[in-house]
Amino acid sequence: QARFEWDADCEIFLRFKGSGLGIQGLSISGVLVLELVGLINEPPFFEGVRIFMNRAPEIDVRFEGAVEGLLNLAWVRETIKGLVEKAIAGLLVLPNRFGYAIAPDSDIFIIKCPVSQGILDLKVWGATGLLAKERTWLGRRSSDPYVVLTCGTDKFQSQPVFKNLKPTWNWTASMLIQEAAHQRIGLEVFNDRTIGWDDFLGCQTLPLRQILEWGPDRKVTLKLQDRTGGQDRGTVTVSAQWRPLELCTEGSQLGAAGVLYAGVHSAARLPKLGEGTVFWVSVACSRLLETFPGRARETLQVPETPRTGTACEADAEDLDNKLAILRAHNLGDEDMAAVLQIEPDRLRAALDRASGGQVGCDLAGCRGTGEASWETAFELPVDSVADAEVEFDLRCKEPGRFARSLGTYRTKGASLGGSTNCTQWRTIKVPGTEATLKLKLGMRSVGSVAAAVQLERSSTSTLVAN
Repeated sequence: QARFEWDADCEIFLRFKGSGLGIQGLSISGVLVLELVGLINEPPFFEGVRIFMNRAPEIDVRFEGAVEGLLNLAWVRETIKGLVEKAIAGLLVLPNRFGYAIAPDSDIFIIKCPVSQGILDLKVWGATGLLAKERTWLGRRSSDPYVVLTCGTDKFQSQPVFKNLKPTWNWTASMLIQEAAHQRIGLEVFNDRTIGWDDFLGCQTLPLRQILEWGPDRKVTLKLQDRTGGQDRGTVTVSAQWRPLELCTEGSQLGAAGVLYAGVHSAARLPKLGEGTVFWVSVACSRLLETFPGRARETLQVPETPRTGTACEADAEDLDNKLAILRAHNLGDEDMAAVLQIEPDRLRAALDRASGGQVGCDLAGCRGTGEASWETAFELPVDSVADAEVEFDLRCKEPGRFARSLGTYRTKGASLGGSTNCTQWRTIKVPGTEATLKLKLGMRSVGSVAAAVQLERSSTSTLVAN
């Protein structure tokens, strides 16, 4: 890992109704981690490489122009910095990673989206000595404080406690930890305002390795500080429990709590829609643990990639060969359509139009030739892996139209039983369409609450390998 600093000398200037504004400079700094994944005994010696940041980078934007004073107001600067931070975090901040496969036949999910190492249950008990930012109806100074916890790009927010400078929350947030040796937990306290921007009351940042050393039975009181790490702003009391995720080799833990792994690799045979159409997959799951946020889980929206002529020809030849075998066994049109994953009416129409018995090219066109790739995985903490149902909704949006669902595939965690390490690769046909989805499904069981953990920096590669 290495700390980087990038200072851009920007020359961006806009003029609007006689007033000008510009960005004079943009600086970004943070810690970048590079890992070589999957040691092999021949060149290139590793299966792939991944790059990530353990937390959002520090960003500073400097303005110039006639409205420089307005743009340098705190809330305007924070909004612009937030947009830049969101764009970077979506690519590189955990749990997001940039990964690249070096060796052929590498599992891209192991490189880009490895399974998390464990679950951290962080409980915020209460705070004392907070700043007063408002007044009660009787004129007494007070605040309506709430807590925001940040781990990578994941954020968790408590409910506010009204009119109290010594609030008690007794609130727990559960978060999946990807890199225990690198990640940090951010804690911020704000005053909830009905109108306007919420007031910042104090913050604290802790390395995860330090939190794991506390053990499950220890309450720790932390000093809250301002954003520069200086002035004290009261205290907050927290505790933490660490539950490692464990490999389930025989499926004996399917009935217990665990984490379902839903990897969306790619789609094929997408329908031919208008230019500019984008496709994505939305993932939902039942039996989710209540302490985890119920955020939307969707892949990026990407346009289809037309298949090459060689690929289409190979698909057509494969269909011709399969059709010849099915005809030799005297199968009817309905049965042949089911085997070929083609609608019966389209198969009959293709057979009627065929000349010389070669229908592969026509059928390949019917099945669709568009492809899309996401290589994105989602981890779904559930109270019972066997009873949880995962839903993959293939969606699209054509220009000028509303988004719509093309079809939905559902599967239960119990279907992983009997598989090696409860992991499966599947290529399935999406019901209601001829498109196919390539998925990787798996699970990890949740282990018992661990005692205090002494985590050495040198153990990073071991944790990743396990």
